[in-house]
Amino acid sequence: MIPIELKRVIEITKILYSSFYRNKKFRKFENYMKISVVIPVYKKEPCIKARLESCLNQDFDDFEVIAVDDGSPDRCGEICDELAAKDSRLKVFHKENGGTSAARKYGVEHSSGEYITFVDADDELLPGALQKLYDVMSEVDADEVIGGFIQENGNKTVAPWNGFVDPDMLIEDLLRTRNSFCVVWGILFKKDILKAV
Repeated sequence: MIPIELKRVIEITKILYSSFYRNKKFRKFENYMKISVVIPVYKKEPCIKARLESCLNQDFDDFEVIAVDDGSPDRCGEICDELAAKDSRLKVFHKENGGTSAARKYGVEHSSGEYITFVDADDELLPGALQKLYDVMSEVDADEVIGGFIQENGNKTVAPWNGFVDPDMLIEDLLRTRNSFCVVWGILFKKDILKAV
């Protein structure tokens, strides 16, 4: 049994520890970020530079981009390294090819963000995307926030749900309708919920 005085010290320590990591000034010393953008990279040489730049050009002020070169046989890895030499927010990891899911998992394991979002190497992150996702996440304290996307033909797709969605209903809807939002990109996740996956 823990004495009452020690319990108080533990609670105060937890509060101070939590406050310390919420303070942006101290987070920078600990390589702690609000958002990590994880990008699996494989055979996307013609577009990878522009796609990474679309992430790095976000107006959000506290994020990192984790590019995971999944053993790409083209120049993707070199292009990522060249950009990382110019921008410290880009961190590049090189690994043997293991597939997109393995590359994403590797990226999450090497990320510093409290929140994670995924971007495919041939997708563009539109201006203001990180800020909008983060604002909603902060406002409602959700486990994940789903954003919309614009297809190459210009058609805009938005999430068919708004507000809190019961997880059982969401899974049933995804399975029943084969909904187009059964993807991981375009979603901001709390990192904690991805650790169990």
